[in-house]
Amino acid sequence: MERGSISRPFQNHSRAASTSLFVKRLKIMQNTHQNGRLFKVYFSRHLHSLRIAALVLIGLAIGPAAMAQSWPLATAPAALAQKSTITTLANFNGSNGSTPMADLTLSGSTLYGTTEFGGAYGKGEVFSVPTKGGKITVLASFNGKNGNQPQAGLILSGSTLYGTTILGGAYNDGTVYSVPTEGGKITVLASFNGANGGSPKGGLILSGSTLYGTTLGGLGNDGAVFSLPKNGGMPTVLARFKGNNGSHPGGRLTLIGSTLYGTTLYGGAYRCGTVFSVPITGGTPTVLASFNGDNGQNPRENLTLIGNTLYGTTLNGGTNGCGTVFSVPTTGGAPTILVNFNGTNGHAPNSSLALSGSILYGTTFNGGANHKGTVFSVPTMGGTPTILASFNGKNGSLPTAGLILSGSTLYGTTSGGGAYGEGTVFSISIPASTPTPTQPPSVSPPSPQK
Repeated sequence: MERGSISRPFQNHSRAASTSLFVKRLKIMQNTHQNGRLFKVYFSRHLHSLRIAALVLIGLAIGPAAMAQSWPLATAPAALAQKSTITTLANFNGSNGSTPMADLTLSGSTLYGTTEFGGAYGKGEVFSVPTKGGKITVLASFNGKNGNQPQAGLILSGSTLYGTTILGGAYNDGTVYSVPTEGGKITVLASFNGANGGSPKGGLILSGSTLYGTTLGGLGNDGAVFSLPKNGGMPTVLARFKGNNGSHPGGRLTLIGSTLYGTTLYGGAYRCGTVFSVPITGGTPTVLASFNGDNGQNPRENLTLIGNTLYGTTLNGGTNGCGTVFSVPTTGGAPTILVNFNGTNGHAPNSSLALSGSILYGTTFNGGANHKGTVFSVPTMGGTPTILASFNGKNGSLPTAGLILSGSTLYGTTSGGGAYGEGTVFSISIPASTPTPTQPPSVSPPSPQK
């Protein structure tokens, strides 16, 4: 496998994927291609698969309808045991939103989130839904000028929600926005213009009165880390990626003391992505770990901190090319593979991880009993993942978001499936029994980081 290329998990898909959603994606890619910045570079690099380009470059999941029933790596066993039951809390139908891609935010008994499409103008929305399930409330719809295609989750401060859109705004390079929790007008806090970053896919974090985030592109097309006053203004570029120190950060940052931590989809020593750190005051990114394919490839999401260890997922790579769960010390070093996915136990983990005790919980975009994605758990020391549930289309399909935990209940979204094929909000209870820890798989480490 060529280092820096996209590996098997998102190749060999059936043409049964949703035609209508794929047309949306093609239109979006055409528009972003015309922008002539980040995506022009990527089109020339990944013309072999437009759907792969859509997923990896602008964070779009492949159409949320049925995926291929044939599996390129392994055939699911006749009975893949499930530990929990998925409860559908809400179904998207287009007018109330379509294709939720991001983690949810919980406040009291209300879940808040975003959808990439749908809403009043078809360009995405901010929504809320009760934790017990019920009607989806559209709090605000994007119209292009105030943002377009939110792929990131929200953060809550007081009675205000903050987020990003990957497109739209004054320069069509994405925005940072806010909206009241009760709904209403979207306030554009900042518009990206390429010179200060472009196409923010990841969510924000808030420290004091300052927001921090990342952009996929801008500043030479390798992306940036930025800060912004909570009340809006001009984004400040804190760090710029140049390929060798990472390329295209896509997840939410993690703040520890005065240091920001994150991941890049590409770049690093092997062009397969990195874990990085950068001072909160700005500076050159420090590469803590470079992925080499064998130890994972293409980390897309934010990291989970436990003690002095960062945990995350890679979309591709590992022993079977189906993605991994990994850990890295905050001081840097070779990634440790905790899980190698193989298709039957999940395929292409496309989410961040939630923690309860010594157990990590996450989702895979594909794989499982029905090839439509899974909810899984794994001990923090690593081992064989436990499939808590497999999606079947009716209860959702193709989850791209991480989970949030409240009590013994996990909440999440699926980008497809459900009653109308436009995605769902779901919940799942943590089983009383936890997986028995087993020895993590052995992987040859990459060369030491400088």
